[in-house]
Amino acid sequence: MSPRVLVVERRIAGPPARVFERFTARVDTWWQHGPRFRTWPGSTMSFSPSHLLERQGYTVVVRATVTRWSPPDALHLLLDGAPVEVDFQPDGDHTRLRIRHHRPADGRTAFADPMGVWWAQLLARVG
Repeated sequence: MSPRVLVVERRIAGPPARVFERFTARVDTWWQHGPRFRTWPGSTMSFSPSHLLERQGYTVVVRATVTRWSPPDALHLLLDGAPVEVDFQPDGDHTRLRIRHHRPADGRTAFADPMGVWWAQLLARVG
């Protein structure tokens, strides 16, 4: 079996530079709460130059490693060891936010992959 790519897209009002800034600098405002998305209740999410971090008090967990930071076009991450490409493409007066999550070959189709639902729920508040 060959690896597969899960693709999730959202169309968000505003130019790519503004959407990129919302996605990165304001990640804690849109990253969902709850045990599916955060390690602890009340934790905060933030990007450093090289990582996506989750903080609770003095405890910090690396949630993802930044492998490419190219505002306003792209942000690439390693999430649980899997490459994730976040691209910001102009679409009229909106931006098309596209997530490409490279997933292991496990016999599932992209439709049956629970990460698709996870991404869709996670991104619901980005715009």
